[in-house]
Amino acid sequence: MSKTPIGTSFRNNRFVLTGDARGDYGVTVSMISNTCDPSSNYLLSKPSLVPHPTTRATPQTTAILPIGSANYTTIFNWIKTGC
Repeated sequence: MSKTPIGTSFRNNRFVLTGDARGDYGVTVSMISNTCDPSSNYLLSKPSLVPHPTTRATPQTTAILPIGSANYTTIFNWIKTGC
């Protein structure tokens, strides 16, 4: 049995959408724990880190969801509406 190289399996990765709208929404909402401080939530904090992912042999040098980007701000404001 071959072992999957680190950083190449998307199994159990909450950041990979499955195409099931209800399930994807549920997982997304599960990454929000504080609507009054959107940047503290896993949904925004994890993809805003550099390097990401930290387990890759050659990590990214730029964030997937940079703080202040249009997509970051859209998600930030969506979370903030729950405060």
